[in-house]
Amino acid sequence: MVSAFVVRLAVVVLGAYSVQYITETEFNKKERRRNIVIVVVFTTLMFLFGADILALLVNSLGVQD
Repeated sequence: MVSAFVVRLAVVVLGAYSVQYITETEFNKKERRRNIVIVVVFTTLMFLFGADILALLVNSLGVQD
């Protein structure tokens, strides 16, 4: 059974890694700022709303027995 807490933790870790990757690879300052804002907004929305839905979806698949 996957809990919403674990999904939230995974979303935050993925968001932090994405921001680090963007800052290391993007050289255009304007594009870097735009991409970081997109990642932060998506991570925040997934943290607040998507984690519960994603956990329910994974649990409803019945893969874990």
